[in-house]
Amino acid sequence: MFSTLFTRRVMRTLTNRTYASHVKPKKEGDISSVFASLSGSPSSPLPQKYLDIKRQLIQGNEDHLISSWERLLAVLEKENAIIAQKGVTIIPQIEFSDLQTNSKKFKEQVRKRGVGVVRQVIPENVARQYKRDVEDYVAANPTTKGVIPRPKIEALINAN
Repeated sequence: MFSTLFTRRVMRTLTNRTYASHVKPKKEGDISSVFASLSGSPSSPLPQKYLDIKRQLIQGNEDHLISSWERLLAVLEKENAIIAQKGVTIIPQIEFSDLQTNSKKFKEQVRKRGVGVVRQVIPENVARQYKRDVEDYVAANPTTKGVIPRPKIEALINAN
């Protein structure tokens, strides 16, 4: 009961046009607007205090730092070979229905790789309907930005 009421309230709130009017529009851009190294702009050096901190951290630990770096390079070389061999299959995947019974290996793989894919969370026919609904919404509202279409909200609050 609570879940249904909460869902309805969230849907009403997020699809309400007044909600969008309170949200400040974000400037559009690409990834270079977030990472200075990709922007093409000249980078400025960090303040001297950071160089001093680095020197303090390294001083007396040079041999440890070098051996640590060499160990890292050796591990990266092995991992790069594994990734090159396995390709996209390196990313662990599991069916939603198997999460409760076969999840130990999946969890270990996710910890190692930092990512995982859970398939069949939403039935295919429902997912396809979400897509059609979003496409219809965008076609009907081509200039609307900042309003989350109802199908996307339903997908986000899906019980699974």
